[in-house]
Amino acid sequence: MNSSPKEFPYEITEYQMELLSKIFRIIIKEITCDEDKDLLAPGELGIDYKGGCFYVRNPHTGELFAPNSIEHIRQILEKYDSETGLLNADKVSRIRFYSSIGQLHQLGISMSPDTVIRQMEYPAVLYAPVEYKESYKVLGYPSESGVLEVVKISPEFVTVRYYDNKTYSYYDGKYNPLRQFFEGWQISGTMESEYLESVGGGESTKVRSTKPKTDLMIIAVRVTEELSPNATLSYNDGPYEPILMSNKQPLDHAIAPNNIIMLIYDGTRGAWIYTDPTEASITTVISVQRERIEKLVTETEHMKKDYIERVAQLRRETERQIAALKARPGILVPITSVYVAPTNNVDTIAKVANFDPRFDQLIVNYNQTILRAGIDYTIQVDDTGTGAGLIFPQIRLQMNDVLQFIVMKQPADRQEDPVTTTSEKKGV
Repeated sequence: MNSSPKEFPYEITEYQMELLSKIFRIIIKEITCDEDKDLLAPGELGIDYKGGCFYVRNPHTGELFAPNSIEHIRQILEKYDSETGLLNADKVSRIRFYSSIGQLHQLGISMSPDTVIRQMEYPAVLYAPVEYKESYKVLGYPSESGVLEVVKISPEFVTVRYYDNKTYSYYDGKYNPLRQFFEGWQISGTMESEYLESVGGGESTKVRSTKPKTDLMIIAVRVTEELSPNATLSYNDGPYEPILMSNKQPLDHAIAPNNIIMLIYDGTRGAWIYTDPTEASITTVISVQRERIEKLVTETEHMKKDYIERVAQLRRETERQIAALKARPGILVPITSVYVAPTNNVDTIAKVANFDPRFDQLIVNYNQTILRAGIDYTIQVDDTGTGAGLIFPQIRLQMNDVLQFIVMKQPADRQEDPVTTTSEKKGV
């Protein structure tokens, strides 16, 4: 027996379809007991016909509440995408989320970073595209197209970052928590820098700042007009100083308008070091400092060599004087003493310890240099004739300067009074 397909016994007329569509617009899950309430999914709506009450599971907190308001239902349904089954939440656990700057106002106006921060609720997170092709300079954005990220914990605690679609770099915002004011941008990963705009182009340009120019300072400059190779820069109307590459050669390429460049001031050269976009500014600073250290090491080596030569000269001169004294009758006994200048501008020493000008020879050492008697100093014999001090015609000792005295003495039984010896020799 062949079976034929069964036909639907009823045919719905257009009038019946219209009637059913008016009656059964939406079917909401019925709530008949507490268990039905617990089984509601996040964002799901239920109705208690007996109690005449709606129930909704809050998708943000998981809490069950009965809004009993058509407005509440509308707000929930407009956040829910029935095709994807995703909830586009703008507030989770009391934290507000913004995905568009337009959510901050209803007037369609352009907003600067500072205005965006002020309009945000807190705590809140904003992650929104920025498209200001004509007015981004006036509004204070690094480029015409990018993504702005703001985390606002409180009016005092705000972090800001901008991702540039043009240069594939990102900038950290500088926010003043005391003034609750957004101050500007600096390229992320760099040391503290100022954000300035150039005035003029070609082979010379200017920048102006409220801060004085200091060694190793960093500035982020937005180029307003094309800069030529070998360009120079004037800071706060000061002298024009060259812009150098990292190899310390003049700028070797042109820089187009609207580019943001990092410059580091090298005070020892009187030049601005251009930081390559692929390098962090701290790398260039370290390079400059390393070069200075290498130069200092070289100078230290020269100073060391000069010091060794001076010590050798001192040794030769001391040995020469000792040899000359040894040629005189008697055995020589060296006695060393040290004098430390008590004040500045000392030009006289009242007495040299253990020095008898009648019999002894004096050697004076100052900074590893043997001073010359009669030129660098003169011996001032005291009234007794057995002691003496020194007078320096041109040298002025400063506080804590050190002099070393080497007194070459003969034993008492070998000492001869120069006056007596001379008289005896004349009598002979």
